[in-house]
Amino acid sequence: MKRLSTQSAVYLSLAVTCQLLLFYILKPLPEHLNVLQVQFTWSPEKFNNILQSWSVGQRQIFLSHYWVDFLYPLFYAMFFYSFLRESNVSRRVAQMFAAAGVFDLAENGFHLALIGGWLPITALSVPVAALLALVKWLLVSGFFIFSLGLLIFQRRQGLEK
Repeated sequence: MKRLSTQSAVYLSLAVTCQLLLFYILKPLPEHLNVLQVQFTWSPEKFNNILQSWSVGQRQIFLSHYWVDFLYPLFYAMFFYSFLRESNVSRRVAQMFAAAGVFDLAENGFHLALIGGWLPITALSVPVAALLALVKWLLVSGFFIFSLGLLIFQRRQGLEK
């Protein structure tokens, strides 16, 4: 396995920095106010109940994380793409995994609009946001599983030579 290129290392560093900033911004929230609960809520009633359980301050903290959460997908998607292309994976496969960032951006937009009150909480809007989150997480998980398999395969190929 060769080392990461400077380009991939920069994208990875920026993604990790964003992730750490997100942890820092959301740290004041109680544990029961977790991002995954919001992302995987399919029911408008449950989504409304979650929002109504938050104080005004908690809602402001949650809304304040979006400035980083709109940058984060750009950096991790660019890392996914550059890492896979450097690993000689086809452009289409690399694009598929990088598409996680597009789904993340769309999901962030939906959730920001729902939580901010700019989009009505309906039987359509909440499941669409949850579906975008689900596809994002499937692609992100798929990237890590695929990359681990790729690294194992490349390592074995290197040992056989």
